[in-house]
Amino acid sequence: MACILKRKSVVAVSFIAAFLCLIIVRLTNEVTFPLILNCFGQTSVKWIPFSNGQRQPLRTHYGYINVKTQEPLQLDCDLCAIVSNSGQMAGQKNPEYFFKETNNTVYVIWGPFRNMRRDGNGIVYNMLKKTVDSYPTAKIYVTTEKRMSYCDAVFKKETGKDRVQSGSYLSTGWFTLILAMDACYGIHVYGMINDTYCKSEDFRKVPYHYYEPGRDECEEYFLHENAPYGGHRFITEKKVFAKWAKKHTIIFTHPNWTVS
Repeated sequence: MACILKRKSVVAVSFIAAFLCLIIVRLTNEVTFPLILNCFGQTSVKWIPFSNGQRQPLRTHYGYINVKTQEPLQLDCDLCAIVSNSGQMAGQKNPEYFFKETNNTVYVIWGPFRNMRRDGNGIVYNMLKKTVDSYPTAKIYVTTEKRMSYCDAVFKKETGKDRVQSGSYLSTGWFTLILAMDACYGIHVYGMINDTYCKSEDFRKVPYHYYEPGRDECEEYFLHENAPYGGHRFITEKKVFAKWAKKHTIIFTHPNWTVS
């Protein structure tokens, strides 16, 4: 799953729970996306962030800390484009359409506590520290344990199920949308199917990942949704995303969603 947040810098978000499934986000003032997205750059647009009752200058995100400086993430975007790694994106536009100006990339990493702990025993966190030592100008952020717990709490609030007790792991899309809804006025999601897509007459048989032929997307969705433990509740999450899209400026294309 890749994100492009449009405003004058580039943000990349990667999912480390499955070890480095990279998400890239691009920010720029010029809005070049189709349909109604060209109005999202206007400051007059009214939008309610996920974590707050009214729009505030959400430039500081304390749930994401810079590995080198230990400072919180500074991010405020007009338009965010989230690009899925689904096979739905195979054969779509040239990748350069989504990923440009990567010289200002910021990486936001999340993963389970055992890999992200900072006491010297977090294998992924240790790798990130070595990375910033080797590349001191790299902007790498990690998601705090408190923020991870918040994402779990949102899942329980929206579904009525405890994430741990239900034996599931939150998906990349879940973390990405929560960050995007706090940082962006508008969100355009590319290549994400909805909760009923796999049972529809028009569904398209595609790989689970565009870069990994052989694994069918819908088969993986059903497998994870019904797994007794260790699965992503993709279908359940998509129902929640559709609910969020009714309250926030979020549109889904490739394929298109109808949010009533």
